[in-house]
Amino acid sequence: MTALLEGINLKLVRAQKHVDELRHTVRQAQGGSRHEIVGDFDPKRPHEIVLRVRVYEPPDPYWGAILGDTIQNCRAVLDHIYTALVDGARGNSRRAYFPIYKTSGEFKRRAVPTLKKHRLPSGQRTLIETLQPYNGTSQPITNHPGWVLRQLANSDKHRALVTNHLVQTTLGLQVTIEGHVIPIPPNKEPFVLEDDAEVARLTFFHEGTREVNVKGRLQTRLFVEGEWPLILASEGVLTWVRDDVVSRFAPILRKLSP
Repeated sequence: MTALLEGINLKLVRAQKHVDELRHTVRQAQGGSRHEIVGDFDPKRPHEIVLRVRVYEPPDPYWGAILGDTIQNCRAVLDHIYTALVDGARGNSRRAYFPIYKTSGEFKRRAVPTLKKHRLPSGQRTLIETLQPYNGTSQPITNHPGWVLRQLANSDKHRALVTNHLVQTTLGLQVTIEGHVIPIPPNKEPFVLEDDAEVARLTFFHEGTREVNVKGRLQTRLFVEGEWPLILASEGVLTWVRDDVVSRFAPILRKLSP
């Protein structure tokens, strides 16, 4: 393995260690009871029962620091690749970074002139464009690992990444009032779970009702910045950098290394 590829591989190994640590700590935290649904009467509206979520163990803010390290290692790999390409073309690699753009128009307007200024051959320019988020993806561009990497890398430079969002994917409720079961259709609209947040409200018209039992089932996913699933932002980004980007540029980088 060349010195250049060895350095890139070390960055990938380090990123994988962060991903493994993040996966382990998340699994440990999710082993216990994290939240439940409780119901109570609305004191201002005696004919209504308010169902709220209790979040006992919110996600650890430290997870954002681990994710930030993962992201920066992945971003560094891309920039190492691009710098090597520019140096190999005898261009000025100062402030060189791997371009990631959301649309073809942005890439042509902003990236292509820079690629030409850095003297990259047309084949390398084409290869870089094939890896852009708008190329070859069946998912929304905003969920493309390359775009997620760009957004999170920029955010992590200025502040800690926020991973304390639990986003509900399915909410199933069953309310028993005075021994009578009242099923409530599942709500599948995602929303951020916060402690004491109201998730449903039930109206009834029985005077003197006091015995109420609530059973709730939540299916949740961890998100980062309230937008991307944590698994996409960590494992998904690393896999894309390692298996899509590095694997395609490896033959070129081997030729460039002394």
